[in-house]
Amino acid sequence: MWICRWLVLLLLAPVSAAAEAGPPASAVPASGSKATLLQPAATASPRDTLQSFLAAADKVAEQKRLGDFDESEYHLLRQAIAMLDFSATPDGDDWSERMLRVALLHEVLGRAELPSVADIPSAQAVAAEGITEWDLPGTRIRLERVASGPRAGEFLFSADTVALLDRLYRRAKVQPYRADAVPGIYEQVISLADADGVYERLIRVYQRLEPVDTTSPRTTLNGFLESLNRAYALVMEADAALSAEPPTMSKAEARVLERRAARLLQRAVNALDLRRVPAALREEAGEEAALMLKEVLDRMILPPLDAVPDERAVAAARDGVLGPFLQGDGPLRWRIPNTEIEIIEISEGDRQGEFLFSAITVEDIRHAFDAVRDLPYRKAAFAGTELDYRSADVSPGFYDYFVSTPGHLVPRASVSGELIDRLPGWLRTLYGGQTLWQWAALLLAVPLLVSIVTLLVQVTRRLAKQMETPAGCFVRVLGPIAAAFLVSAGLNFLAGPVHLTGGVLTAITIIGKAVVIALLVWAVFGLSRAIAESVIASPRTRIKEDSIDATMWRIGSRMLGFLLSVAVLIRGMQVLGADVLPLLAGLGVGGLAVALAARETLTDIFGALMILADRPYRIGHWVVIGEYEGTVQSIGIRSTRIRTFYDSVLTIPNSKAVTSVVDNMGMREYRRIKTYIGIRYDTPPERLEAFLEGIKRIIQTNPATRKDYFHVVLNDFGPDHLRILLYCFLEVPDWSAELVERQRILLEIIRLAHALGVQFAFPTQTLEIESFPGQPRREPLPNASADELRAIAERYASPEGAARPPGLGIFVPPHEERPRQG
Repeated sequence: MWICRWLVLLLLAPVSAAAEAGPPASAVPASGSKATLLQPAATASPRDTLQSFLAAADKVAEQKRLGDFDESEYHLLRQAIAMLDFSATPDGDDWSERMLRVALLHEVLGRAELPSVADIPSAQAVAAEGITEWDLPGTRIRLERVASGPRAGEFLFSADTVALLDRLYRRAKVQPYRADAVPGIYEQVISLADADGVYERLIRVYQRLEPVDTTSPRTTLNGFLESLNRAYALVMEADAALSAEPPTMSKAEARVLERRAARLLQRAVNALDLRRVPAALREEAGEEAALMLKEVLDRMILPPLDAVPDERAVAAARDGVLGPFLQGDGPLRWRIPNTEIEIIEISEGDRQGEFLFSAITVEDIRHAFDAVRDLPYRKAAFAGTELDYRSADVSPGFYDYFVSTPGHLVPRASVSGELIDRLPGWLRTLYGGQTLWQWAALLLAVPLLVSIVTLLVQVTRRLAKQMETPAGCFVRVLGPIAAAFLVSAGLNFLAGPVHLTGGVLTAITIIGKAVVIALLVWAVFGLSRAIAESVIASPRTRIKEDSIDATMWRIGSRMLGFLLSVAVLIRGMQVLGADVLPLLAGLGVGGLAVALAARETLTDIFGALMILADRPYRIGHWVVIGEYEGTVQSIGIRSTRIRTFYDSVLTIPNSKAVTSVVDNMGMREYRRIKTYIGIRYDTPPERLEAFLEGIKRIIQTNPATRKDYFHVVLNDFGPDHLRILLYCFLEVPDWSAELVERQRILLEIIRLAHALGVQFAFPTQTLEIESFPGQPRREPLPNASADELRAIAERYASPEGAARPPGLGIFVPPHEERPRQG
């Protein structure tokens, strides 16, 4: 395996590390000797370096051709690597890239006319003339002296030369080798990778693992072109193989090529600045923009590669020397000559410092494509300028192929794609950016999807009504969730197998994903309610249905559901491309105005929170709030509803309920009975006391009354009756039970009065006429002296006389009665 052989190189690194870092030598030791493993190559002058490099590289090629490739040849290869300056080479720290550059340099030198040895500066000439650099005549190959560091004084192939070796090789490979050159080292390096080229293998590895190099406009442009050209080659290869009779490739193999091409297409998309494209459309819109940009570039002459800024031009521009970059404030910008296509430096975000095709270029690329699509493609090479580019091929018809065929890239790779591809030619005619069969599929899919989603939501709603809470709540949530999945599947179908593109796909995607977002908002709000109901109904929590805890859970779930729904909505708007920052800023600025306008509503909301915290009443309680009285029906975020005793419903704002005096009858432990019983004035005292005693016994006997505190007393003299106060408490669960027990007590008192012959008084007036015919004359009161009257009064001064302070003994007040022995 080629990986194992790379590991061999790495294992040999410590052996020759000292050789690479040692002082310059004057000759290359013989291959296979111990000195080869211990002594470094001679690099004291351009002559020494050039001869040492050729000797080492030639020996490596010869030994590999003879099949005798051992540790000493690996060491020679590492010596050759040590003579190159990789500081300006992308991925110059990678061993495979270094080996590749050695091979490329050897190939270029093998085709160049070398001067005589005497014309190459030696160590003596360097010392005498102070030579610091030397150019190989007729080439762009330069050797430079290292000015400082551990290798100061050595001559190495310059960083610029090493970085340009791939371009130099592409120009030189059409030339024949010199007669004395040793050909084939490039092929030998290829053989180190199991007969697969290092250069080509590197490309494949980077294509699968690394994005396009975007460190400069040059690398961005090169990587973009290379990715799409290789993707086009793979797609055309698979399409031709599947179209052959019989097919020369299986569908599984074609899908492998399609996935590789898709990765290459995605690498090209990564070279575009898609920040202005809504997140929901970036994948599809990015692919279309990349293909249209490639179509535009394929119809124009590419600028000289030297005119495209590289990493050094970028560094110089950052130091103030703009060079090929456009003048102006802000990030660095480079424009392809005679076009509006720009590659711009990203100045913020995750990709800060990268060079991408600008967002304006992406927005306007369709106009540019429409302007040039009738022009012919450029030739494969134009006056040799294309040789500077790693991949300057064209991909004719790639965009039209992409938009007019089913599936993603290779239509025949799937069964459905193969069937669609075999439709009559007139159905594959483009009209309005889509083929006729795509329009037909769209007109059939959308109504069918709407019907299925509507039916699904209705079925789940009906099913939820037939189920008890909380199961019904969860079933109700299933409707929007399932509908969201169906809509997403429909969008994938239209974007995948049907493969809609352009403005039609944009409209369908925005509408469809807006529907998905609305369904998710609906589902989130319903799910929060379902969770609250499941907590309330759970036997572990023991929360009563009409308790204040249940109300708190319901209100809390609504508020949480609202906040989560708003978060989902905002995120969805961002995905659809809406700029929510101005909206949020506007909400912040207008929040004060909204708060002032809705201060009463906000007060009601805080009132609801205070009610839930203080719990002055709960659902089902009989309350008196200010002048309103009734039974609490519900406690909402804004108001409390009570049902009055004449069956109307009052809505009381929570702010008023909190600030009013609340008399909660429903929280009474005992329910009071306070009433007056009027009896006639002509009732004898002994019967009156017996009546009081009987009422007391009635209170003590009733199981619903409070026994430790009640009063039954002759309370007052009324205008037409003797007034008895009945004051007691009932221990009953609700008002209905209170009415029943009160009735029982009053009925017992009526029976007692009938048994004792006590008559209840009713409002009467007595008219006394001094003289009336037939009326007996009233005898005048006997005359009594003051002493006689005083004597009558004094008889009531002691219990032994006429006075009866405790009564006649028939009635004993409740608080004086001893507890009866049970």
